[in-house]
Amino acid sequence: MRIDNQHVNKGLNYILNNLYHDLSVDDVANYCNISKYHYNRLFKKSTGESVYAFIRRLKIEKSTLQIKIDPHKSLTHIGYDFGYSPGNYSKIFKNLMEQTPSSFRQKTLDYTVKSPYNRGTIHSLYSYDDYNNLIEIKEFPDTKVLYHRYFGSYQDIKSKWKIFTDTYKEYLSSDSLLIERTYDDPTVTNKQKCMYDICMSIPMNLDHEDSQIIPGGLYAVLHYDGPIDQMYLSFQGLFRVWLPKSGYYLDNRYGFDIYRAHNSKAMTIKFDLCIPISKSTF
Repeated sequence: MRIDNQHVNKGLNYILNNLYHDLSVDDVANYCNISKYHYNRLFKKSTGESVYAFIRRLKIEKSTLQIKIDPHKSLTHIGYDFGYSPGNYSKIFKNLMEQTPSSFRQKTLDYTVKSPYNRGTIHSLYSYDDYNNLIEIKEFPDTKVLYHRYFGSYQDIKSKWKIFTDTYKEYLSSDSLLIERTYDDPTVTNKQKCMYDICMSIPMNLDHEDSQIIPGGLYAVLHYDGPIDQMYLSFQGLFRVWLPKSGYYLDNRYGFDIYRAHNSKAMTIKFDLCIPISKSTF
């Protein structure tokens, strides 16, 4: 499902960038200069959720990432980070995730991952050294991109690229970077509610209504070259194995993936997985 309403996308970006703050429907609607009631109708028509329900779900699902990457941080403090008292955090978490935060943490302590796409399949993650050998720390500039945003399974991403590149073929050049941004963890989020952008870099001085800026800064870049259906394991390993031991911290920007090559016959892909990091906590 493509999200092509500019007001809805503007509100989604506002929510993503302010998730660690108190957020209300009024805040989002005011940012978009639309009445609360009209904006909520637009948002629900596009996404299938009310603004309030989306914010609540996203806060809880993003808190699961904090549980994964910071095993020593108390669940109470993780709840506070997203604006919840201990009792409310546990109650809302259990309502949405069908388990308590402590149960979720216990399941993340071993280095195994259940496949979100092949039921019953369990994979083991690699060691810190294995991931560290694939990673470089790199400074990126701000990058302006054209983008289409979707809600749906990450397995559907490949089918969207031809439409996207055909739409913007006049802007495609040998210097263009083809980029994906995935905002959710498919081992946590219902796969039909996962949000992603497919993007193409453009010059900073080019104005287009379908553009946005991917913030630059310091990123950890994992170079992946392997089967398409095991890409998600690299994400899990980067967050669960490498990051907690790396001496770096995840900051509040969102990551992106730069695609380098794709072999449809062998079902393999080569890409750079880039996650935003800092040398200190916020």
